[in-house]
Amino acid sequence: MVMGFEALWKFKPTYFIDSTGYAFSYLLAALVGCEVISYVHYPTISSDMLSKVANRESSYNNSALVATNPLLSSLKLLYYRLFAWSYAKMGALASLVFVNSSWTEDHINSIWGVPDRTVRLYPPCNTSTFLQIPLTPRAPTIVSVAQFRPEKNHRLQLEAFQKFSSQTKGRVKLILVGGVRNEGDRQRVVELQDLARELGIEELVEFEISIPYTRLHEILSAAKVGLHTMWNEHFGIGVVEFMAAGIIPIAHNSGGPKMDIVVPGAGFLATTADEYCDHMIRCFEVLGEEECQGIQEIGRSHVQDTFSDEAFREQFVRNCEMIAQMDLDDNFAEEEEEQSESDDIEELKPENEEFTEL
Repeated sequence: MVMGFEALWKFKPTYFIDSTGYAFSYLLAALVGCEVISYVHYPTISSDMLSKVANRESSYNNSALVATNPLLSSLKLLYYRLFAWSYAKMGALASLVFVNSSWTEDHINSIWGVPDRTVRLYPPCNTSTFLQIPLTPRAPTIVSVAQFRPEKNHRLQLEAFQKFSSQTKGRVKLILVGGVRNEGDRQRVVELQDLARELGIEELVEFEISIPYTRLHEILSAAKVGLHTMWNEHFGIGVVEFMAAGIIPIAHNSGGPKMDIVVPGAGFLATTADEYCDHMIRCFEVLGEEECQGIQEIGRSHVQDTFSDEAFREQFVRNCEMIAQMDLDDNFAEEEEEQSESDDIEELKPENEEFTEL
């Protein structure tokens, strides 16, 4: 709200475009007469978050302390419902709502309730350097690219890889690439390294922490399979980058990867450690080189056609032009109505003057 007030105080635009998720600034914009255009990457609150609190499920957004306490759960649920109600009121002020995925679209439609003004617009993914990587040859390597945060579920990756390695005699290695934000993330990396030792796969697992882009490019140029294990990720740009680089993705069967990114023939979806293991075995033990290359080509083509800068620009401009044209039409109609009223008054003037003279 403060940032929105500061911006609107300095300049009052015709169109107020928000792509940061500050929905409560829409009220200020609407009050000064701006058209609000919103680009939602992730809803501030979702029906999933409400259901987890209502069902008292422990999760990354609902601590075990709250989930196990009836009073705290009731208070948090009341807060969430009040917040969702006010969030919906703010969303309803937008003239045009862009959402970055089918998952986000479903949740925004559920909360904001303006499907007639909501347009799915995939984010621009600049993958030009990855698209230049040759599809073959590929090393016996699996890669994961994700910050070391709890919701990324690296534990599932290690458990699935242990099952896979026990059946393939350790011919394949796993590289976990990710950044750390704070001491909590650094401790999480230590815990994952301990887990790798407990599972007996420490010699097959490498941790690449906060590496430069050149090193990331080198890893993605060689890896054959990419792992993604986050439940209900709103989009999944990491999976897009896998596919652009010619890596076969095995992504979580939920959210953006399921609904928008891993289209039929472009990779695999999984939920449990056993399912991830089966798909890894398929990629390294069952599928031939030509079959793998076919998957790589489908994935890369989908990325180029759907998630490019050009596709984003074209759809964004087209929809904004529609809003601008509607505004022009409304202004023209108002001017015509005012002119018509003015003409009516002019026509009445001689009669009134005559009446006055009599």
